[in-house]
Amino acid sequence: MGAQLREYRRRIKSVQSTKKITKAMELIAASRIVKAQQRIEAAHKRHTTEPVIAGNHFAVGREVDITVRGHGRIKIDEIMLYEVKDGKIISEQFFY
Repeated sequence: MGAQLREYRRRIKSVQSTKKITKAMELIAASRIVKAQQRIEAAHKRHTTEPVIAGNHFAVGREVDITVRGHGRIKIDEIMLYEVKDGKIISEQFFY
């Protein structure tokens, strides 16, 4: 019983440590997103198509035309392909 309790406590500490690391990673990612958004000088066009659904997959097209500080005007056309299982997206692919 005592060994099992120690193991539970060890696992709880491990999960708490992992949660702290994950939170730090989320904060870093959010900071990078904010910096990237601040570099956008103008958004000329943003458009996302209606989804095309086939079985457990769906695809969406996206067109973005922006001006980014230091890079100039950038046009991006992409198709995003998602696979769904049990109501959750389990994989995603991006084609440029």
